[in-house]
Amino acid sequence: MRNEFTSKQHQTEVVNFHEYSNRRQKELAKRHALSQKQFPKNIKLKQADIKRQHKEAYNTQTRQYKALKEKTRLDYSHASTNSSREELDIKLKTLKDEQRRKFDSLYQRYEETIQKMLDQQNFKLNTDQERERTTLKAILDEDQRTLLSLQEESRHRMEQQHSDERKQLERNIEERLIELNKQMEQELTAYNEDRTLQFALLLEKQRRELSQIDSEITNLGINVADLAESMQDIHIFTTNSNVNTPSNNNNRASMISLQHSYSSNSFVTNTTNNGNGTTSHKNLTITQQLQLFQTVTIAISPCGGISMFFFFLPRQSALIVTGYPYLARLEAPLWDYITHLHIMHYQIQSKDEFILRPEHAGLPLPLRNYADIILKTEKLFPLIDKAIIASAMKSS
Repeated sequence: MRNEFTSKQHQTEVVNFHEYSNRRQKELAKRHALSQKQFPKNIKLKQADIKRQHKEAYNTQTRQYKALKEKTRLDYSHASTNSSREELDIKLKTLKDEQRRKFDSLYQRYEETIQKMLDQQNFKLNTDQERERTTLKAILDEDQRTLLSLQEESRHRMEQQHSDERKQLERNIEERLIELNKQMEQELTAYNEDRTLQFALLLEKQRRELSQIDSEITNLGINVADLAESMQDIHIFTTNSNVNTPSNNNNRASMISLQHSYSSNSFVTNTTNNGNGTTSHKNLTITQQLQLFQTVTIAISPCGGISMFFFFLPRQSALIVTGYPYLARLEAPLWDYITHLHIMHYQIQSKDEFILRPEHAGLPLPLRNYADIILKTEKLFPLIDKAIIASAMKSS
């Protein structure tokens, strides 16, 4: 904006100078025209003065001629009588011729003087006017050069000022960025310290609660060690794809329940043991499955699919959603309807992050078509730990 304002100001100054230059030239031309108009009056005055001088010279020569003529006659009358009348006439005629020659020469000088005066006046007038025009043009050119020089100097000074201000702003931004980075590091350090403290307090709270529960169980006459051996920690449940949709490629899901079971025979009568520490609920009825899901606190959807049973999970349960990125894009709008769960998304990036159920390992179908993809323990356990911490913090 400052550059634009300066450019407009310089343009205005140049326009005003051109107007001033044109006005000065017009005024000079008008004065020269007036001088040309008054020139005949001056010529007449000078001409009258020359004519007066010529007339005075003419009268002087006339008086001199008359005196000389009279003297010649007197000389003739006093001379001897031998002089004839013819000699006097010859002398008078000679004087008259000489007088006429002098008059002609006087008149010729008069004409030459008039012409010389006219030439001198014309030349002087033209010379003076040309000199004034040249002087005015030189002055205006010098003023224009001075104006352009001042504008150029002002422009350079402004550009230098802009450069200095830009460098100062860059220094301020760099200093502010360093300060912000330092502040962010301090806040991050404080946050990590607070997080570590909160996590330690949470672990301490959980330890006290477990100690209290152990004490209550001991007071009831139950051996805690025997109870721990009879607990079944992890159940993996695979939903029946026929319940969700006729398609085998969409809305696939698996459930993992970390809710502790206090009986070693839990669900044994209605489930099938696969021999790998997991149980399947495909042989359960819908009512039995819904009753089972009421005890789930942490669930996993291995391939990003949505099951209708998710809507029956207890409020504030954790749901770990794993799957391929393209499935997350296709089914992302459906997750907006599940608002009572704490959902954690994890996108599978490569084949090295999961394994297949043994019964599916040798099938030629694309891997993304299987519902029973299981993340490897080094990927799955950190997600489960994170879900446990999140659920514990919400409950506290």
